[in-house]
Amino acid sequence: YLYFGELNEYKKPDLAVKAFNKLGYPLVVIGDGSLTRYLKKISNHNITFLGRIKDNEVNKYLSQAKALIYPGIEDFGIIPVESMASGTPVIAYKRGGIIDTLDDNISGIFFDEQTVDSLIKCVKNFEKNIKKYDSAKIKKSVIKFSSRSFQKKLKEFVAIVKKN
Repeated sequence: YLYFGELNEYKKPDLAVKAFNKLGYPLVVIGDGSLTRYLKKISNHNITFLGRIKDNEVNKYLSQAKALIYPGIEDFGIIPVESMASGTPVIAYKRGGIIDTLDDNISGIFFDEQTVDSLIKCVKNFEKNIKKYDSAKIKKSVIKFSSRSFQKKLKEFVAIVKKN
C-alpha cells in the first residue's frame, strides 16, 4: 500500500499511518511536511518513509502498489488520477474532487468517514475483493484526464468558437 502526498494536517496522512499501524500491512509513505517527525514517531515497523523522491521512482511505486491510500479532501487531486493511470486502485475518503475521478468498485473504493476505523474497514473490504480490480479497466477509467484527451477537447472547443 502507498500513501503519496504532503505530510500535513489537511491531507490526513495520520489516518493512513494509524490505520496501517493497526492493520499491520506494509505501507510506503512518499512525501514530506510538517507532520513528518510526528508520523515517524508513531509508526510501527511495517511503515516505511521515503521522503521526497524523483518522479521516475514515484511512478514505479504508483504502478507497483496494491492501492493508493487517499484520506484527505482535495478540489481535484492529481495523485489519485496518476495512480489510476498507472493501473493502481485508490482507497479514498468520499469527499471532494475524488468523487468525480474514482469509479467506485472499478478504479478503487471509498470510505465514508474520515476516521481510522472507517479506513480500516475499507482496506479489509478491498482485500476481500482485490481480484476484481483490473489494471486495464482502472487505466481506462481516467483516460478522459489524459493530455491527449485534453488537447482533443480544446481543439474541438476552438473550432466551435471560430464558427460562431
